[in-house]
Amino acid sequence: MPVDGPLLAIRDLDLRATTPRGEAHILKNIDLDIPSDGIVGVVGESGSGKSSLASALIGLLPANITHISGQILLGDTDLLALGEREKQALRGTRLAMIFQDPMTALNPLFSIERHLVDVVLRRWPGLSHAEAVKRAEAAIAAVGIADARLRLKSYPSNLSGGMRQRVMIAMALLAEPDLLIADEPTTALDATIEAQIITLLKELRTRLSGSILFISHHLGLVAQLCERICVMYGGTVVEVGTSAAIMRSPAHPYTRALLACMIDEAEADQPLAFIPGEVPDPVIPVAGCIFAPRCANTVDTCRQTRPALRDYGKDRKAACHRLEEIA
Repeated sequence: MPVDGPLLAIRDLDLRATTPRGEAHILKNIDLDIPSDGIVGVVGESGSGKSSLASALIGLLPANITHISGQILLGDTDLLALGEREKQALRGTRLAMIFQDPMTALNPLFSIERHLVDVVLRRWPGLSHAEAVKRAEAAIAAVGIADARLRLKSYPSNLSGGMRQRVMIAMALLAEPDLLIADEPTTALDATIEAQIITLLKELRTRLSGSILFISHHLGLVAQLCERICVMYGGTVVEVGTSAAIMRSPAHPYTRALLACMIDEAEADQPLAFIPGEVPDPVIPVAGCIFAPRCANTVDTCRQTRPALRDYGKDRKAACHRLEEIA
């Protein structure tokens, strides 16, 4: 891969899983580039495939996966072609992840110091334990946790949700990964703490030499933090582009619907907008556009043929048959 290519290139990624009701098509031919030294946001409703995409990238898929194909290229390395030991070697070194719920991601039997020191020593096995503790303390302080030395002796159950999430971010910083995957890291937090975590990620952005993939169901939140946005729906990518372009003039009907659902305080007396219909069932095959049943612009072609993700303007793609008519 050329030097000026993306850090991570996802090509034709397809993922299926077995369920009691039949085979579910979780991800459908995903194509996405994550540039070097950039922040890409992935946004969509629950069930759109965002977390499944993150799990595929980090190599932590559930046991019920029956099929995975395509390529996930980290530089010249296809992550899907690696064995389990090779994947483990990448986690905590070139790849790191901030999970949705830090209470389940952190081991309740280990102190915060143990969590952080383990990350440091995995990343730099030759360091002394004392140096690892020193780095752990500095990382805790860097993410805004007061009394860092005292907090290192604490256990996850002693900390608030916001502090546990800061610990997860500190662990990611210590790993100094090429790619940091943040899988809805503010979902379990209240609005005030969520804002603090987003501000923290913005501030720490300059300390990361790699790229960030930030996953959320909140389009406005993604636009605040990310340079580029990937909109997912029903296991497919429906639009990709710069945050500024998508927020200014969304091209895909689903992106426009998501934007319309954002609460605007200036219109407090108006009924809250919502997207009619239901998220598609991954067990039921769809011949045409995955969004057609909920789209106000649907015609026969939309129901019969799946639209390709195609260029629309400069450095932008969308998957809609009627882009030129309705965008």
